[in-house]
Amino acid sequence: MGEPLTGHTDWIWALAVFTSPGGTPRLASAGNDKTVRIWDPESGTQIGEPFTGHTGEVWALAVFTSPRGTPYLASASLDETVRIWNLNTRTEHVLRRQTKPMH
Repeated sequence: MGEPLTGHTDWIWALAVFTSPGGTPRLASAGNDKTVRIWDPESGTQIGEPFTGHTGEVWALAVFTSPRGTPYLASASLDETVRIWNLNTRTEHVLRRQTKPMH
């Protein structure tokens, strides 16, 4: 075991493991500091800047690949949003909680 990963400023509530498009292992983490961070678990270094935008604690993460092969990371927060992050471009799409029932 190496040193603890440092970067978050509060509790971590969610982790997701995935493989980068280049084939290397990656770890995503999120929590009370409202950020999502990507890590190289072998070196313990953070990859790029944190994903920001949530205004509440982040409690869930999921990684998936589109039919076209684009890798995405979904983060769900107490701010009642789910953010879908394109891991290639680091752009996001925000899904907000519906206030009225959908029919």
